[in-house]
Amino acid sequence: MALTLAVFASVLLVGSPPAGATPNSVRLFYEMFFDRSVELTLAVVIVMLMVVLSRYPLHLDRNTYIASSFFSAMFLAQAIVRLIDSLSPRQLARYADYPEVGFTALCFAGWGLMLRGANATVAARQPADERREAELLQQLESLNSILTRSVRG
Repeated sequence: MALTLAVFASVLLVGSPPAGATPNSVRLFYEMFFDRSVELTLAVVIVMLMVVLSRYPLHLDRNTYIASSFFSAMFLAQAIVRLIDSLSPRQLARYADYPEVGFTALCFAGWGLMLRGANATVAARQPADERREAELLQQLESLNSILTRSVRG
């Protein structure tokens, strides 16, 4: 689904190579088109993962949340800048490229500052609603049984 959506969006946004372009510049144009398609696909997948993770209460380590948040933000910013670059007349938009470098540096700095050591103590989580947690575990168990049956037969 995400791949189809991203390829469709990329095809809609592709233009033709500049008139009088050399064979190398035409290849570069289509390579950038392919790169934009891959980045857009990954951006759509990241957004879908964030939606799924926000809907289902997974309890991951704090460092995992921090790393995934900062790297997702950094990657989505890169995909947006690539889209702006591809829509600009000369396939290059310095007004978007330079802030992206600063944003990437801020993401790396924030990631590094917010990480905890591997041996840091973490308080155990108390279930907020034991009935809801039991219901979710039952749903997970039923999904596992369905998947197991579909693999076997």
